[in-house]
Amino acid sequence: MFRTTARAAALSLALGAGLLAGCGGSKPPPAPPVSSAPPPPKADSLASPTMGQFVTSIDTAQTAIDMMLGSLVTLTDPNSTDLRGAYEIYCDNLARMKQHAEGIKKEAEGMRASRDSYFAAWETKMTDTDNPTIRASAEARRKRLHDAHDQIVTQSSEVKDAYLPFVKDLEDIKKYLASDLSRTSVADLGDASKKVQASGAVVKEKLAKLSKTMTDIQAGG
Repeated sequence: MFRTTARAAALSLALGAGLLAGCGGSKPPPAPPVSSAPPPPKADSLASPTMGQFVTSIDTAQTAIDMMLGSLVTLTDPNSTDLRGAYEIYCDNLARMKQHAEGIKKEAEGMRASRDSYFAAWETKMTDTDNPTIRASAEARRKRLHDAHDQIVTQSSEVKDAYLPFVKDLEDIKKYLASDLSRTSVADLGDASKKVQASGAVVKEKLAKLSKTMTDIQAGG
């Protein structure tokens, strides 16, 4: 009886070992690909992570404008020794700056799109709260954030409007020199260059204003 029981136990262990070996030898199913896209912002956070990313994008856009204006100064410098190289750097910086400007536009549109869902979630949260003191505090904060969000929408629109003439003038300079890259043509750009420098300063001013508004909201929201 003891021998039979022992053989049965040994057989069970052998079968178990075989099953484990078989599981270990087979390849596990491939894991689903990890999405590189960031998770959508929570509706009850006023898109705070996105807001932080937006501020970073604004800082990068301002740096791109500085590089753009710097390359224009080099291009129009009568003492420049490499006109072709200066023009190519100008074109590269223009393409890079336009890319950043488009990114700012898309992020602003994303924040506008999240507005309704955010405040709808807020209304639901307030409806579920019976305490009048908490409701009053929540309502005051909701109004403050609503006004702040209106500021972001307005200032984002101002940034977009300021970019339009700035980019157009830069594109016109690029096209003008593309057909005749010469000292004479560059000398014709004196007034146009001054206009671009001024409009670039306006864009940076609008971007700085928007960045401050968003930073203040993050700090006190």
